Amino acid sequence: MSSYSIDPLQRWQGKALSEDEKWDIVRVMKCCKAENEASAVVSTKAPRQRAAAYLGVGKTAVARIYAHYLQYGTIPDSHPGNHTHHPTVVTDDLGTAIRHFLRERHLANRFTTATDVCQFVEERFQVSVNTRTMQRTLSRLGLEWCKANKQGRIYREAPDVVQKRQTYLYQLQQYRALPRHQRYREIWTDESYIHHHHSFPYSWYSATDVVGRRHKGRRLVILDAGSKYGSVPNALKVYCAQKPSGDYHGNISRALYYRWFTEQLLPNLAQKSLIIMDNASYHTALPESAPCLKATKAQIQQWLRDYQVTFEDYHLLDTLRQLLREQVLTHLQPAIVEAAETAGHKVLFQPPHHADLQAIELIWANAKGKVARQYDNATTLQDVEERLLEALIGITGQDWANAIDHVHKVEKMYWETDKLLYDDEARFVDDDDDDNNAFKEFIEVSPQQDG
Repeated sequence: MSSYSIDPLQRWQGKALSEDEKWDIVRVMKCCKAENEASAVVSTKAPRQRAAAYLGVGKTAVARIYAHYLQYGTIPDSHPGNHTHHPTVVTDDLGTAIRHFLRERHLANRFTTATDVCQFVEERFQVSVNTRTMQRTLSRLGLEWCKANKQGRIYREAPDVVQKRQTYLYQLQQYRALPRHQRYREIWTDESYIHHHHSFPYSWYSATDVVGRRHKGRRLVILDAGSKYGSVPNALKVYCAQKPSGDYHGNISRALYYRWFTEQLLPNLAQKSLIIMDNASYHTALPESAPCLKATKAQIQQWLRDYQVTFEDYHLLDTLRQLLREQVLTHLQPAIVEAAETAGHKVLFQPPHHADLQAIELIWANAKGKVARQYDNATTLQDVEERLLEALIGITGQDWANAIDHVHKVEKMYWETDKLLYDDEARFVDDDDDDNNAFKEFIEVSPQQDG
C-alpha cells in the first residue's frame, strides 16, 4: 500500500482544465490585477467575501462549501436541481409539420382535437404519441385550446405568438423596402447537432433480416451562417458536445457563442448585414456589465439611482427587482446586438417555435442527409465530423438561394393567412362564461372535453 495520501485540494497535474475552471482563472486574475492597480498592500480581512468576489459566486455558497470541507474533509455532493430536460418524441421538424396541419384545417373550417393531431403524426411520420403528451406538446409549441364560433373548441396559436410572428414579418418587410443602397444583406444563422450514429432511417431489407439500430452516441455541435450568395467564409464551427444527453442548447454557453459571433461571424461579413436568428437564451443574453437580479438590495438600489428611477426606502426586495427588470428591458440590449451594431450590422430575432422561418434549417437537413447516407458500423465520430465538414463546405450559393426562396414562400403564407385566421372578429369568440372562457388554455379544460 502506498505510504502517502492524496491531498483533495491538490489538482492532478496534466488533467485538462474544464471550461468552468478556465473562467475561474480569468475571474481570479481580474480581481488580483484590480487589487494590484488599486494598492500595493492588499487586506487579508474578510476571506469569505474575497473568495466570493474572486470566483464570482455568492458568499453563502462559499461559507456552506467551506464549512462542509472543514467538517468532512471533502466537498458536498452536487444536486442537479429541478431543471432536468425530458426528451420528447416531437422534434422541431415534427412541430413545424403539426403547425401547418392545424393551419390547413383552420382555413378549411375543420374542427381539430389533440386526437386528430396524434392520428396525423402517426399516419404521416409513423410516430405514436399519447394524447395527453400531444396536449402538452401543443402547449409547448405556443398553441392553445379555445372556442371557435359555431364549432366548439379547437386548437389555435396563442395570440402573443401570432403577434410576435406578424411583428417579425413586418420588420423584415421594412428592411427589404429600403432603397437599394441602404439595404442590408440578410445573413441566416443558427445552431444544430449531429450524433455519431446518425443514419438514414429507411432502407430495403429482406423480411428475414434482423436489423438493430445502435444508440445515438456522442454528438457534434454546429454553428454556421450564410446568405443567398453562400456560406459566410470561416464562420463554420464544429465541436464535440460535452453533455451526452439533454437539449443540445445546453452545450452552447453564452460566452462560447459570443466569442464565435464576434470572432468568427462579424469579421467575415463582407458588407453591412441583417443577421437573422432565433431567440435562444445565449442569443439574447445581456452584457456581463448588466445589473443582476440576484444582487444585494443595496446594489439594486444603487443601480436604480443610476437609472434615475424613483423608489422608496421601504420598498421590499421583490419590488426593487421588478423595477430593475423593467429598466433593464427598456435600456439594455443583448450583448451580441451591441457588438453587431458597433460593427455596422443589425440583428433581427425570429418568433419562438418557428424553425420553418429559418433558411439554414434546410441547409442543415441537406448536409446531415449526406452524412447519414454514408453511415455503416465502422463509422467513427471523426468520420462523421469529416463527412459533415465536407458536406457543409460543398453547400453552394444556389443551395442557399433555394432555401431562402422556400422561406420567402412560408413568410408570404403566414403574412396572408394570419389575417384570414386571426383578424376575423367573428371567428374566435369569448362568451365570458364562468366555466367556458373561450381563451382558457386546454390544460384547464375538464377531462370530459375532447382535446
